[in-house]
Formats: sequence, C-alpha cells, structure tokens
Amino acid sequence: MFHASRLCCSLLAFSSALLAQDTSLPAPATDPPVIAAAGVITPAAAPADDAALLPVAASLGVRYAGKPSTGAKLAPKLGPAVRRALNDWAELADTLKLSVVVPQKADVLVMGRAPQDALARAAGLAEDVAALYDKCRLPAAGAPRAAVIVVLFDDEGFASETWPGLLDALLARRMVTADCVTDMKAHPGSLMVRPSLFFTQHTWDMAGNAADGDDEYRLDNEVVHKLAQLLVEARFGRQPEVLRWGLGYVAEQRRFGNIYQFNASGMVMSADHFDWPAKTAESLKSASKLPSFGLVDTILRTSQPGTPVPGQRDAWAALDYALAREPDKLAALLAALGALHQAVDEQGTSADYRGDAGAVRAACEQSWGQWKVATLCEHLKKLK
Repeated sequence: MFHASRLCCSLLAFSSALLAQDTSLPAPATDPPVIAAAGVITPAAAPADDAALLPVAASLGVRYAGKPSTGAKLAPKLGPAVRRALNDWAELADTLKLSVVVPQKADVLVMGRAPQDALARAAGLAEDVAALYDKCRLPAAGAPRAAVIVVLFDDEGFASETWPGLLDALLARRMVTADCVTDMKAHPGSLMVRPSLFFTQHTWDMAGNAADGDDEYRLDNEVVHKLAQLLVEARFGRQPEVLRWGLGYVAEQRRFGNIYQFNASGMVMSADHFDWPAKTAESLKSASKLPSFGLVDTILRTSQPGTPVPGQRDAWAALDYALAREPDKLAALLAALGALHQAVDEQGTSADYRGDAGAVRAACEQSWGQWKVATLCEHLKKLK
C-alpha cells in the first residue's frame, strides 16, 4: 500500500556566495519549487560577559519545567548557548508575541504561536534527543556553537501577523532570501535553515487526510529528526548527507520505533516506515555475500540520502551501533568529519558537505572498517 507523502526536507539551490537552507512544505502535485537561500550574519551582539542576559532577555516571560518564569530567574540554570539564544531572540519574541519554552538541559530554544502543550512537548522531545546523543560524549567536542531554535505554528499562528513578521525578521538577518520569504508567505509551512540551526514546524497535517488513508505526517517524528540533525551539527559541524540523515533516523527509531522523515515527495510505501532493524539486517546479510561488498563504501555511495534505500538504512544501522557500543569513537568521527568540511568551507558559504571524499572515506573506514556484518546484525536484532 502507498500513502501520499510530503516533502519533509529538501536540499535547495543557493547563490554561489550564499549559504543554503533546507525547507519542508506540504507535498505538491509536481516537483517542489526551487528556492534560493541566503547567508547568515552574526546574531545580535551578546554582552561581553557571556553569562549575562540583556535586559530584554532578562525580562522575557518564558516557561521552564512546566511553570512560568523569566529569563532573569532562569539565567543561572541555563547553558551559555541558550543564554546567547535568549539574547538574540528575546526582542523578536516579545514583538511577535511568540511564546517561549526553555528545556531544562538541551541546548534548544522553543518558541511559537501554537498551544502551550505543543511547545512543552517539543521541549520534552529536545530533552530526549539531547540525552540520546549525550552518550556520544558530546562534551569531548567542546561547547556547542549555538542553540537550536525551534518555532512551532498552528493554523491560527500562520494566519496571524506573526508568520510574515518572522519571515521578514529572518530576511533582515540574512538567514533567507527575499524569494524564499515571498514563497513562504504565500505557502506557509515548515522551514529549515540548517546553517543557522533554525527550523519552523507546523503542528498539524497540512496536506493529508487520515480518513482517506493518507496518514503520513508525524509531528513528533519531524521535531525529533530535525533536532537530532541540528544538535549534532551544533556540536560537531556539518556532516555528510547520508550520515546527517542517519543521525536523525537513529533518534526517530530509538524514540518511536518507526521512521517518517523522508527527503522525498509524492508516494511512499507504508511499509517503508516500519521494521528497519529486520529489513536492514536482511539486506546487509545478502549484500555482504558479494565479493565487492564494503560497509563504508556502501554507505558513502548512497545515491539518495534521506530515503529508505539500503545504503541509507546501513548508515542508520552503523550510527546506531556506534552510539550504543563505541560512543567515544563516534564522537571522534563526527568531529573529524566536521573539521574536514570546515577546512574547505571556512566561511560557511557552501550548501553541501565539502569534506574531501578520500579523507571522509578514510575516517569512516578507520572507525567502521573492521566491523563484522554478523555483529552489526546481532545489534539490530535487539532493536524494536
């Protein structure tokens, strides 16, 4: 059986001198439009003392641990990345009447024009994802460069002045282009600006009809997957596409036992959402019998990252195994891959991962090349 799917996260075109964004929109009948993206300017300056909050951030009303509070009261409990995020976004949140929820531990700031329970739910999911990847010994890579910003909208939020006001603010910060703003004002929906560790998310199925069997949208999966990608990027830097998606799939599968965030539009088989452990083990056993099989090469040569093809599933399996059994080595690998990209893209102007392919392969081979397929399959048997 097939269900209609929506475009979950597309890699978009970009100007040669500008950064790119990913975007999520309800799946159109034809291929999605290509939207150019823009570069990112430095956020509003924080105080010289990174621990201090600006007055507007200190007075901002926020929710924390299910209770109302203010930035000033919470400041001693917050990490530097979240304090910087509050300084950077507080004035806009106040102007646009965005509700703000601060997770207790995750380096994430949740805002939105949506029900409070939806924002609280997103903050809780952020805690889950952060805790999952804490097993990757994240402190070994140092403090994250910034907090991840999540902005939720329900239908009334999109219809309010908050949505166009937010888009105009993103344009003023050069996080998106004017063409993107025009398109998103006309077609409100989810928007991911990966270089800025920022995404918006609609809180309901904008295109599907569960009564007709079109039941592809899972808000929690969307939020968890995108948080996983961006929290890892905040700590370790840009990752190769197949691994970036794989990191999101680790979080989805661990949290929900299914996969819903695909880099595709149109029709997706219902079965593709389920049973990844068993399917991956079966395909790995079959492929490993070929003389030409190599786990690292199979993963890195994946032609369609973000889709349920064998190479992407293999990447998910390798990352899940590494997180469970060799978290320190996984942290070292992600840091190395992030550094390879940074060495080529020092100014952050590339839309794509730019690390040298040979060096990427060597790093992955050093971490995963000695693994036995049988050992990986035994791990998969233990997953839901």
